[in-house]
Amino acid sequence: MQTCALATCSLLCFVLQARGAPTTGPASTPSTQTLADGAISFIPPEGWTQAGKATNGRTLAYIQTQPVKATMAVNADHQQAPLDDAAAQKIGQMQCKRIVDNAANGNIEIVDQPVVEKDPRFFLRIHHRFKKGPSIGDQLQLYRVFGQELVAVAVTAYTDSPDNAKPIFDAAEQVMLSAHGPGAAVTGPTTAHSPKAPQLAAKPITLNHAKLRLTPPDAWRADVNDAASGMVATFHDPADNTNLIAISLRQLPKEAKADPKMRDAMLEEMANGETAQLKIEGAEPVGQTVNVVDRRFLHKTRTRYRAKADGRQFDISSRQLRVGDAILSVSVVSLEDAYETIDKLADQVALSARPASAK
Repeated sequence: MQTCALATCSLLCFVLQARGAPTTGPASTPSTQTLADGAISFIPPEGWTQAGKATNGRTLAYIQTQPVKATMAVNADHQQAPLDDAAAQKIGQMQCKRIVDNAANGNIEIVDQPVVEKDPRFFLRIHHRFKKGPSIGDQLQLYRVFGQELVAVAVTAYTDSPDNAKPIFDAAEQVMLSAHGPGAAVTGPTTAHSPKAPQLAAKPITLNHAKLRLTPPDAWRADVNDAASGMVATFHDPADNTNLIAISLRQLPKEAKADPKMRDAMLEEMANGETAQLKIEGAEPVGQTVNVVDRRFLHKTRTRYRAKADGRQFDISSRQLRVGDAILSVSVVSLEDAYETIDKLADQVALSARPASAK
């Protein structure tokens, strides 16, 4: 574990040194960059200037001067073996201690202590604020694992305003989410306005036995099992058959309609059952199942998995809502790079659902 912490320390020092690099405004940067002899690819932050590159090819640094002064570094550190969730906890503890120790030795005041923040999108997320002289620094570190490469993005916004730091942190998140291991295409974040973003079909479909009407994803292959309950439909992404959206239905018992505790227990049971049913063989969970706060649904969860064979990560999410006298559950299985887009699409599918008798 010590190797990981030392690599991160070097990464942060490299970024701070880059602050003094002369700039004449944002320079044009390649559409993609690589680290570690091509083992890791990513999309650089838009509008930032590349300020340096480590001689070993494992670290790239960027700076931004307007509207907020900020520095960012992207680093790839090779590990002796793939890292698991226990390793994330240990690395987080070590790095938080190192931040405090370095501050004490460098005449730096810690304004907000370093903390590990939960974020299922990343292997590890650490945030703290510091003061050196008159400057306030708001720093975020993000980590992901690709096979035996531990990739880190460290960004510091020099501002005392969390609102001003937010777009800087958003840029760091997008850089990290664009990262891929060897052989994977590098893609930027998909927005709802992108013409390539999957959309709902123009017309809903009706499942007569389930007494359910909903709008499926446009052009996705449909496997329909029109039963009164259980798994009633599955939709498959035409671009990658690994990605799918599954629809299941369960009628509410009469007593559950008036008893919120019984209904909540039923929701938990449905979510756990579907996660177990949909998980991919040969993969292990990365961390615990996370409850997602989304007031549009009665319940929503997300679980991350890693394939043992190649280290690829994918996510399973499940959301439940009441449709008439039944509980509808819409679940997603998605490779990590497409998850945000497909999860939003599944939200739309779920919210389109109506009892079949509704007009």
